[in-house]
Amino acid sequence: MSSELKKFINDTNLEKMPINIINILQRHTMNYGCEFLAFGPTSAEAVKVMYDVDPDLPYITNYPEKWIAKYKEKNYMDLDPVLKYAKIVNHAFSWKEVRSKTSTTHKIDLFWADAEAHGLVCGISIPLHGPNSLSFIMSVASSMPISCSACTNLDELQIVAYQFYLSYTTINVTDELYKLELIITKREKEILAWSAQGKSAWDISIILGISENTVNFHLKNIIKKLDVTNKVAAVVKAIRLGFISC
Repeated sequence: MSSELKKFINDTNLEKMPINIINILQRHTMNYGCEFLAFGPTSAEAVKVMYDVDPDLPYITNYPEKWIAKYKEKNYMDLDPVLKYAKIVNHAFSWKEVRSKTSTTHKIDLFWADAEAHGLVCGISIPLHGPNSLSFIMSVASSMPISCSACTNLDELQIVAYQFYLSYTTINVTDELYKLELIITKREKEILAWSAQGKSAWDISIILGISENTVNFHLKNIIKKLDVTNKVAAVVKAIRLGFISC
């Protein structure tokens, strides 16, 4: 985990003002060569979560105002291939991946051309699928071709997205409430700590002298206990709750 990512996690964990957490996120994503940022709900349940944090800010973005107006005018939400792709994958992806792996139409071609004309030339999106039908998406974009820094750090951007989601949407909830009835064993903490360092299940099995199946068994239990959907989210939440350090 890079020093910049550790700082981002620590800063957002300590911050108590929603707008400041947004500013921290925007400054951090600039490190990847991305001047544009968007974060918002993609399910009705997630809309309520955003409204509870700030009724005046249901969707966070610094996209060009003309693009936002065009997006609404053309009703692009129903067409947006990025949103559709985000519903079927669980990993961070480049918009280039969307264009190469999905079919296109004349309308979709016009959508991409419109986005580029408004300064959104390249982008990366991270879908966040949580429990209870919660679904969000975070996107970073640039008016220039995305730098190698962004494209080679998709896993790191996924951590950034989960960390922002947790710190922003739970800002009014105490850690004590989260820890209520949560029992994380010593072995589970060890596995979480090694996972935070980017180790695979096989790597951890060698380090701890246990089988890979045992590691995966513990990871499944951890994911269930922390009420998340994958290992990345489990690591981020464990750090936020103080079960492990980054």
